[in-house]
Formats: sequence, structure tokens, C-alpha cells
Amino acid sequence: MSNSSEIFGWCGKILKVDLSTCGISELQTMDYADRFLGGRGIAAKIYWDEVKPDISAFDPENRLILMSGPLGAVGAQGASRFEVVGKSPMTLPEGFCYGSLGGYFGPYLKKAGFDGIVISGAAENPCLLFIYNGQAKILDAADLWGRNFSEVQQLLKKRYGDDVRFVTTGIAGENRCRAATLMTDQDGAATGGFGAVLGSKNLKAIAVLGTGKPAIARQEAFNQLNRQT
Repeated sequence: MSNSSEIFGWCGKILKVDLSTCGISELQTMDYADRFLGGRGIAAKIYWDEVKPDISAFDPENRLILMSGPLGAVGAQGASRFEVVGKSPMTLPEGFCYGSLGGYFGPYLKKAGFDGIVISGAAENPCLLFIYNGQAKILDAADLWGRNFSEVQQLLKKRYGDDVRFVTTGIAGENRCRAATLMTDQDGAATGGFGAVLGSKNLKAIAVLGTGKPAIARQEAFNQLNRQT
């Protein structure tokens, strides 16, 4: 995670994953952050650049974009939410949509070194995206497929410990039910049919662990303001 004196509130990196090729790369957050407001603004810009109008919601070229904001993981009150953006299978006709999720996933994604994730493509077999302190791996998820939210939670905690945070979809999402939701730890949820988009990519879940923290420009002033709210 970058703690450059020129970057505050952000990690500086957005993870980019192509499930069709198993390609993993990065975008630079600061290429967007000075022009587009927060996680929703950055996610909308990436969608605009990368998703063509004729792409359908279940097309591998649709993006599922998860973005935190500049206050995530810095200790600000009420700043745990993150945005999910993509072409929705729920709208008629299919079109751009966004959802807002709670839980710990957004801050822990930043603790793991990334401000957001851009997912494209579709895996040949069920998979899990695991992110830990600046590293990302695409892993087999055959044991998670066909499981509901609670079962996925139990299996991920058994594998990675109680501190693991995640986003997943249930059996409805696996079967591309157009109303399927995304679920996070602490029962956060987003509509828009993004659970079905996750399922269409054969991506059962995204799990994160991290120990980092974005830098704050004026730490003492921030602490004082935080105590007053």
C-alpha cells in the first residue's frame, strides 16, 4: 500500500481482474480521484470507459466494479460503505446501475491495499478472488458453489480466520436470477441484480484480509474532528 506524502485517504491502486485470462493488473486511483467524486464517481467513469452500449449484463465483457471512498479505513465514522457498479440485469432495458453496501468489506479492501476492484471476463470453473496486503489470487471455489450466504461465511472463516471480510452471492446468483443480490459480511446487501452478474462470471466470492491503512494529511486535526462527531 502506498503511503506517499502526495496520496491521502486513498491506497493509490485499483485492482483489475480478467477472469477469462486470469490476468491481474492495476489502475492508478489518482488518475481518477482529482476529477471524479468518491468511489461512485470513479466507478462510473471506469464503467463509461470500459462497458460498450451493446454489452449485456451477463456478457463476460460487462464489468463488476467495487469501489470504496477516500474516508474508508481511516477511522471516520459512518464511512464503511462502498459502491458496486455495472450493467444491471434488473433494469428494462438493461443499463447502468449502482448499489451501496455496508459491512466491513469496503474498509478491509483498503486495508488490503486497494481502493477498488474492476472485474471482467468469466472463469471456466467456479472461483474465489482472494486479496491480502497488495496481492490477489484467483482460487478454485468448487467447495463454495451451491452454498448459501451463511455456508460461505462459515467456510471462509474456517479457511482464513474470523477477520476475513467478503462479498458473495447465493444460489439464485449462481443461476442468474435477475433479482439476485450481493451480500457482505454483517448482512450488507445491494440490489440491481449484481449477485447474478457475479454468478455469470463464475465468481462465487471475493475475500479480503489486510493490515494496512491509508495516510491522513492532518492526523491530529482529523482525530479532533472525529471526536466531536
